[in-house]
Amino acid sequence: MAKKTGAYKFKSTDQIGAAGAEDDEFLSKCFVDTGYLSLLEDLKDHRQIVLGRTGSGKSALLLMFAENKKDHVITISPEELALTYVSNSTILSFFSNLGVNLDPFFKLLWRHVLTVEILSHHFSKYENGKKTSLVDYIKNMFSGNSSKQQEIQGVIDYLDLN
Repeated sequence: MAKKTGAYKFKSTDQIGAAGAEDDEFLSKCFVDTGYLSLLEDLKDHRQIVLGRTGSGKSALLLMFAENKKDHVITISPEELALTYVSNSTILSFFSNLGVNLDPFFKLLWRHVLTVEILSHHFSKYENGKKTSLVDYIKNMFSGNSSKQQEIQGVIDYLDLN
């Protein structure tokens, strides 16, 4: 009679140690917190930038953080943002060739993009049992016939494009 050891039996189709943490199906079961996860979760601690060499576990750490704090984490993928048109802009290359420092522009652009993403995520939650988008929320907020209605409608139209 074989003794049960409680050991996991791997199937021939299982993959152990995928190249990226996001592809590793055993990450949540095998993750070992070396103290960095609790450090990252402590909002009073100011050491919240994740740095490390390739393969040191940065992605795994962030994935586990997102899994533990689902209600407080927003994942923003740069590939999904519509910023490619900015990099291909002839106007920006024109100003860059003139020697104009575009750093302030890009800082403000990223702040704008992140703010819109955070607001969109926040307002895409259910409100009064109904899912409401940021645009719908703002439309309902400013649905009156004030003198600034056209101005507000322009902002709403801009947000509706994003």
